[in-house]
Amino acid sequence: MNNFWKSWNAKYCKHINASHISINGYQKEPDIANAFREHYANIFINSANERNKVNEFNKMRLHYTGDTDIDTLLSVEDIECAVRHLKKGKAAGVGNIVAEHIVNSHPCLYIVHLKLLFQMMLLHGYVLNSFGLGIIVPLVKDKSGDLSPVENYRPITLSPIISKIFESVLLIKYGMYLNVNDRQFGFRNGLGCNNAIFVLRNVIEYFNERGSNVYLASLDASKAFDRVNHFQLYQTLMKRCVPINFLNIIINWYSKLTIMVRWNMHFLIP
Repeated sequence: MNNFWKSWNAKYCKHINASHISINGYQKEPDIANAFREHYANIFINSANERNKVNEFNKMRLHYTGDTDIDTLLSVEDIECAVRHLKKGKAAGVGNIVAEHIVNSHPCLYIVHLKLLFQMMLLHGYVLNSFGLGIIVPLVKDKSGDLSPVENYRPITLSPIISKIFESVLLIKYGMYLNVNDRQFGFRNGLGCNNAIFVLRNVIEYFNERGSNVYLASLDASKAFDRVNHFQLYQTLMKRCVPINFLNIIINWYSKLTIMVRWNMHFLIP
């Protein structure tokens, strides 16, 4: 399937030269980067502004202990498994380190140094400031449409590779607390639109073959991911009794999130 769409795009989709695109009437790279900066800054929602959610979270956190039975120590196997899950051939984030640097490095780097680093962060509920720094690269949504408005660009965030390894370690260690409904196809490993379409077609055919109508309702939640209230998310995690050290890591990490916008080789901080 991936090879098919690569061939299709190479033959039928127009190739875009970013150096010749006018965005919102701007053609110079600093002005275009600033246009994206203003766009992303305007759609940003500060979770702390919802004081009722903040107060609910603070009250709930006062007496929270979480699951105390799980082992908080990391093993060499946890780090090795996380490194094996790295996707190669991806663009570098802050620091210009890519997956290949880690995979092809001496094993003592991630067996010894990364293990010690991650263990200390987990015990203290603290992540490095650089873990929260991402680089947003705007990519065109509809290449056949108008390329000038900023709304036709999807923001792709490049994260530091070390933070990606730590994310995988957390999922390996605490993934059992993050289970979702079996009928959810988005944001799940190995599942996507193809699986959802397959299930949908089977459901429709099942009822149609038995003489029944099928009614569908769709909801387009615009920028739903950007509008998630962090303090409500923390409460959801506490209701699942996640270990306190995992909760502290997430809270500390989210408090340090900062992004830079990159257009070609020009950077701007929102």
